[in-house]
Amino acid sequence: MAERRFHFARYTAIVTAVVVALLALHVAEVAVFYHARGCLPTSLLPPFFPLVSYSTVGYGNLPLNSEWRPLGGVEALTSTLMVGWSTTLMLSLVAWIYTRRIRLWKAKQSGRTNANRLPASAQK
Repeated sequence: MAERRFHFARYTAIVTAVVVALLALHVAEVAVFYHARGCLPTSLLPPFFPLVSYSTVGYGNLPLNSEWRPLGGVEALTSTLMVGWSTTLMLSLVAWIYTRRIRLWKAKQSGRTNANRLPASAQK
């Protein structure tokens, strides 16, 4: 039974680490920008503002300082691109995992011990 799992725990840990890293990067990059520029009235709000802006149209219950208010809409548009980029990265990771699993399965079926290399006919 353990042979059929193909390192399930390892791949789950990889996907989890990538998701946590992406979430941290999305919040940190914007929070550092807003904090460094002084866009928000208090220093406690920058980590929370990106989360509100990603899920709304750029204006939630956290208003920016008056000179920075147009940046809220830009943040909402940027969040759409960042979510799309993250989705692409996650789909690429899952495709890599399943390609690896298929390679290991084919190697086991053919009785080869070196699963990292496919025969030339299978490398299309």
